Amino acid sequence: MEPKYASITHYSNDIFKCIDQNGKVQLIDWEGKALLQGYIADAVTQYSDGYAIVLQGDKILGFLTEANHNFQPVNGDYYATKYSFFSEGYVTVAKCGVEGKQGYLDSKGNLALDCQYIEAMPVRQGWALVTENGKDKVKPRRYKKSDNWSASGMSSLKSGEAFVWATSFNTDGRALARIKGGKYVVIDVNFNVIERDVKGNKEDVNSIDYSYKPIGSEELSAHLNDQPGKDGIGAFEGDGGFGYKNAEGEVLVPCQFDEANDFCSGRAVVALGDKYGIVELLKGKLDANWSADRIRVYEYTNEVDPLQITLITPASLASGNIKLELDKGDGRYVDCDALSCDFTVANQVINRKSPKCELKAKVTYSDNGFPDLLLWEESHGISIDYVSIGLSNPVTTSEYADENDCQTVKASVTNTSDVPVKASITLNVAGKPKSNTVELKPNQTCSLSMLVHVTEDKNVNATISVKVDGHNCGSKSSTVSLKKI
Repeated sequence: MEPKYASITHYSNDIFKCIDQNGKVQLIDWEGKALLQGYIADAVTQYSDGYAIVLQGDKILGFLTEANHNFQPVNGDYYATKYSFFSEGYVTVAKCGVEGKQGYLDSKGNLALDCQYIEAMPVRQGWALVTENGKDKVKPRRYKKSDNWSASGMSSLKSGEAFVWATSFNTDGRALARIKGGKYVVIDVNFNVIERDVKGNKEDVNSIDYSYKPIGSEELSAHLNDQPGKDGIGAFEGDGGFGYKNAEGEVLVPCQFDEANDFCSGRAVVALGDKYGIVELLKGKLDANWSADRIRVYEYTNEVDPLQITLITPASLASGNIKLELDKGDGRYVDCDALSCDFTVANQVINRKSPKCELKAKVTYSDNGFPDLLLWEESHGISIDYVSIGLSNPVTTSEYADENDCQTVKASVTNTSDVPVKASITLNVAGKPKSNTVELKPNQTCSLSMLVHVTEDKNVNATISVKVDGHNCGSKSSTVSLKKI
């Protein structure tokens, strides 16, 4: 996903929360699909009891279902309270702004209990506790599966007593309540007082769900979304920024990001500049076959052994917008026409007579104007052997032909390079050639002679030439005098 957000964080196992440059929130799935299409959100709560609340300011736009991340808009204008989480299928809401009267919405976005209370506590253990009519007392409510709500009496209160404050019920079915006069009691789900004169106060509540937390009991843990499992692929920092390595230390993605988070479930959040996007980990890997680790330069013509690089790509990238580029040793990258190419080392390297050169290849991905993503790069060291051959001018070995009217023309070839070569030598005298192939060690000399029949005194042209590995490595010509006795 193109880097374009001010921040991206994992929201749940397969959902990202993205904040744009204007501070607005969008949720996207693994495929980049927006879940809140058509809605501009300022905040999305964490999932609780299977639902999350989508807000525009304090106004509730709707709910997300954890099971399938479907968005359910609310029917009407309702606002979040401090109890902005679902509990047992209901959430407390306020009408006409956050300071308005409170009631309950169900998970379909419908009003379950009218907004008529000063405060509506989260539903716990089938009960909802509300502060009614602006008076300093608590009126309990409960709901049935049919969503019909009914009030419950206070059977064990003494004459003149009234609840003025209460927590939600905890998992033990108990709530802490304060009665008129300042004393605290513990009640059960039937609103019977089971403990009197307890040492309680308004701080004896869990900050997560506002339920009763007896003294000495542990605080509830905050509801955290299920975080995706780590893939064993972590970010590392290098000269180019941040990249990724696997557990074995192998570089999977070269350094290029300004920020990089670990891969989770095959994806990671990265930043280019001040914008965040998402990269995906594909199966398989990029690799290259180089045709050789050594090359030869034939100095007579500056010819070079051909090289080849063939890129091996995973099937998932076979038809992607990927490009192979090659630095042929001179520090400049050039595009290859395909994912396999033949090339020669740059003349700048040859002219320096460097004994070695470092070739580099890289693969980039580009699509829809995204910044080019560097998928892979590799260096390949090449040793350079410079092949040079020394030649002598062809000459006659005697001033005159012998008694059989034959005269010898000879020339020598010396391997002046630092590597052994296989030389194909040709001596041509007056249009008649003689050839031989020899193995020459460094600084080794070999002579080639040719017996010429002399019929008359004359001057003829003689040429010695040599090839190594099919490359021309020099020639010398001279005029030789043939003399008959």
